[in-house]
Amino acid sequence: KYNQLKKLNYLKFKLECSRGRPLYIDEESPYYGKVVDKIK
Repeated sequence: KYNQLKKLNYLKFKLECSRGRPLYIDEESPYYGKVVDKIK
């Protein structure tokens, strides 16, 4: 679980860098589910 969270934060960080703006991912965001599905 912790490792998955680390991976999620890393992906989020990479996305923020490529977009040049912060990306807000929370449990309610539809995007969050997609990201978690990709990690699993």
